[in-house]
Amino acid sequence: MICSNQLSKIFLIIAMAIGMICLFGILNLHELNAQSSTEFIPYNNSILGFSIQHPSEWSVDERYLELGEVIFQSVNSIMPSVHVKMHESIPYLDTDTLTVKNKTIDQLAQEFRMNFSNAPPNDFGLKVKLIRQNKVMVGENPGWKTEMMFSICSGSQCSDYAYGSNFITIANGKIYFFEFEEKPLKVPESLPIVKKMLDSFHTIPIEPNLMQSNIKTNTSS
Repeated sequence: MICSNQLSKIFLIIAMAIGMICLFGILNLHELNAQSSTEFIPYNNSILGFSIQHPSEWSVDERYLELGEVIFQSVNSIMPSVHVKMHESIPYLDTDTLTVKNKTIDQLAQEFRMNFSNAPPNDFGLKVKLIRQNKVMVGENPGWKTEMMFSICSGSQCSDYAYGSNFITIANGKIYFFEFEEKPLKVPESLPIVKKMLDSFHTIPIEPNLMQSNIKTNTSS
């Protein structure tokens, strides 16, 4: 038989467990409320041919529009930020058929992965570590997501500086890159915002503009 003291201990453990569950529930609800309270506003760019929603408190930087880039950024810090870049399709010679084709999304993702895999630190001590790469949807378009960690190295010692996610998709005959950067410990807070931005992405008609002749066509920027 279970004595009264044992029952008291069991009830106490159960009460503590319920209390912890309630506490985690309150914390998760608070996080969800914080995310849902973020107001998103639409942004349309008929030069680069896309529309996207972004947090109303973020700034929109079009200084590099001639290079095919728009930057969405927190007004309080350089991170989090989302860079959207548009590139023209990239032709290549298919040596099997001896015909000119445009690079596919899978080819571009493979090139991106090879460029960053096990790359040594640059002259400024910045090292990029590839975390993972997987297929995703960008709006209604299939794409690839490449995750990486940026570290600052001095000798053999490295410290994580920023987390990065690069998304790539092909839509309306154009290549779109999305570069998300955030402080490592802030990533869980910012990821839902970035996901909502990417989910809202869609193409719009491109208006003829002289800037189009200046859009870069390389995939390494």
